[in-house]
Amino acid sequence: MYGRLYRFPKPICFINSPPSYLSGITIWNSSTPFKSLPHLSEVSADLVPGDASSGDVCPNRNIVLPSRLTALLTDIFCYVRQQHVNEASPKNRGLTIFRTFQKSIRKSRNPQKNISHYADEQHITAVHLNRVCRDLVQKSAMQVVYDYLLAEARNYLTHTDFTISEVAYRLHFEDPAYFSCLFKKQTGITPKAFRQPI
Repeated sequence: MYGRLYRFPKPICFINSPPSYLSGITIWNSSTPFKSLPHLSEVSADLVPGDASSGDVCPNRNIVLPSRLTALLTDIFCYVRQQHVNEASPKNRGLTIFRTFQKSIRKSRNPQKNISHYADEQHITAVHLNRVCRDLVQKSAMQVVYDYLLAEARNYLTHTDFTISEVAYRLHFEDPAYFSCLFKKQTGITPKAFRQPI
């Protein structure tokens, strides 16, 4: 691998002490090139001696170079800090996946939609989606879907005069009998019994 080695006459200091996660961080790899560090090319141009005959030598190099190096180091610090935040928050990633899953359930309201379709929307596997749901709410992804649909069904049965078939169709069940069967399996009572006053 080719590159440049820069030496500085004085140690480079942070205003505060550098964070512990700066040690041992590799800034360059094949998937994250230096494109994310916009000031690198400016610093490189200032460090490479110009052609005196063509007038490329920067007369204020001693003034310009420290400010450009400061900008470069700020870029590196921000890049490393963002990488650290991204790596340090797998729980937040799981929560984001779960919330996106819930939004998708509310949007589609489709009991026939397979869990793998919900997972594909987030570019993850159904196994991963199930794992996230079990970690956060101790339920399978399919149970999370059923819980939402049943909450909506209870809402319709309690607050509207829709027939049980109309409730089933509003929740995108193609067969009202399947809706009633699922409702009874999940709650222990039929939709009709649920609606009847005690």
